[in-house]
Amino acid sequence: MGGYDAPVFEHMRFPRTLQLWALILFGPLALTWLIMAAIYAVTPTYIDHVEPSMVVAAQQWLHGFPLYHPGDSPYLYSFLLGPFDYLWLAWTLTLSPDPVLASKLSGGFWSLSSLFLLLVIFWRSGGLVIALASVGLVGGELMLDLVAPFWDRPDPILVFSASLGLSTLKLKDQRLGAGILVLAIAMAIACKIHGLLYLLPTLAIWYRRHGWHWCAGILCAALPLAFAPFLLPGVSLENYFFWLRMGAQQPRMWDILGENAETLVQLVFPVIFFVGHPRLKLQWREATEETILLYAVLVAGLLVCIPASKAGAGWHHLLPLTVYVGYLFCLLLASSTGPLKFRWVTAAVVVWAFFTYNRVVHNCSYVIWSLENIPAQLVQDDLRQILQVYPVAETQMGVGRGGGYIFTFYSPWLYREGTPCVINVGAFMDMKEAGLTASALKTSLETEQFRYWLIPRDGPPFTMNSWYDSLPLFDYSLAQTFSQHYVRVNSTPFFDIYQARTVVR
Repeated sequence: MGGYDAPVFEHMRFPRTLQLWALILFGPLALTWLIMAAIYAVTPTYIDHVEPSMVVAAQQWLHGFPLYHPGDSPYLYSFLLGPFDYLWLAWTLTLSPDPVLASKLSGGFWSLSSLFLLLVIFWRSGGLVIALASVGLVGGELMLDLVAPFWDRPDPILVFSASLGLSTLKLKDQRLGAGILVLAIAMAIACKIHGLLYLLPTLAIWYRRHGWHWCAGILCAALPLAFAPFLLPGVSLENYFFWLRMGAQQPRMWDILGENAETLVQLVFPVIFFVGHPRLKLQWREATEETILLYAVLVAGLLVCIPASKAGAGWHHLLPLTVYVGYLFCLLLASSTGPLKFRWVTAAVVVWAFFTYNRVVHNCSYVIWSLENIPAQLVQDDLRQILQVYPVAETQMGVGRGGGYIFTFYSPWLYREGTPCVINVGAFMDMKEAGLTASALKTSLETEQFRYWLIPRDGPPFTMNSWYDSLPLFDYSLAQTFSQHYVRVNSTPFFDIYQARTVVR
């Protein structure tokens, strides 16, 4: 098979000046990626509210509830995401009695797997020095977002899927490469319905090398595999499509779309350093594989910008495409000759690098500050002590005014025994934009279905504003219903315990 395969030892000489500068500029970011992924994985703290919400949904499925419940369900916990990440989370939850720590290992595993896989791919393409610089570039771009490269959401899996697909361009065995690409595409689609977009650049090179017959065969094999999880009990394809239809009704926001497009340009920007490079012919008739890859990344990115423009989404959906930016950087850097010449593009990339470092340092500092200052362990200890006194099967987690919303992130401790979840606030916040109502929650409160509710100590129950539009998340009537049927009977350092009034009487 064609490509740029070269023996690794050809590139073990002392690096040229250009390659050395690339290593100095981006190499430290590779180490930062490694350290931050490891730190976040082993720290029992969630920074994003979707992480614990997905864990709760996985717990519900583990205990016999549907992964995607129908619209008229008395419980609300499903998210508009593919089944693969849920099923992986469900498996990791069996590894430890601590649901928070067990789930946190998921994002770290996929992130570190991507790092080492990319290191191998880039090493094979340009040697160790160039590989370290290119992996650092990818890591720096990934860490432009706070914890998206490491969190318990589909993004780390999609980065790995893109990396896995990219690895097939370096394999001599065409059939083996096709099989791996099938797996990578299936994983991506099983994480997000538009996951195929993240493998488009690799498919474009496969089409260039082997023609459409191979690409068609790969897609025909990948699609059934992507939907194989729906053969499992409790994973309903019909209900999944119901949530997809709901998601299609979510309004697109022009400001987010513009921000996504701006970020796409920012992510691809390092390639400008190689303007005029003989292997980066921008004229389509003279297109090299590097040219095709660049255009494919831009097309895929623009397509991803569309589903990523709804409320609650954003430019982190573009992060898997950074894999290809790093690969392009690696190939072009490896084929560059002569010493570094100072040009305007050189200055532009250096300025871009300093901007990236500034963002990465700021984000890493914030993450570390959060891990140190969010009282995660104290909240979890408090919650576990509550659950030793109040029966888990009769208790639910709610929200207050919103200041203590982060205390609800540790609700996986409450739902790990299989208690049905009446309201997953993260899921409701997301799907409310599509017209979902809290009628099931209101019915549960009116019938006093559960004896106890845990509410963070930050104000009246169910009065918080949405994180998406700063408007009230629940109708005022819901808070009234709660006050009519529940009364506070106890308080702990982080939670108020409310009990059904009929039981009190």
